[in-house]
Amino acid sequence: MHKTEKFNGHMALLIEMENGRRISRLESQILFGVQNLTADISQMKRDGYMIKSTKVPMARILKRMNEHCTVIPPKELPVRDILVSEYWISK
Repeated sequence: MHKTEKFNGHMALLIEMENGRRISRLESQILFGVQNLTADISQMKRDGYMIKSTKVPMARILKRMNEHCTVIPPKELPVRDILVSEYWISK
């Protein structure tokens, strides 16, 4: 049972991560409306979750996001070269 009674973006983020989804800062903001992913990750750690992270190309994040919404980066942006952190709950 989660501490919060009211459903919100923070709760949706936690549920998705509990279900095995990897989340980047960009996804947390656009898909869940969570503006401070660092604070949510810190709270999850205090609640006993083991959070893992790795760096991946931004292109991977954009591909994942485009399954749910349309995100088109500027053509000059080297999305394959930019590394972004993604986080997940380790089981």
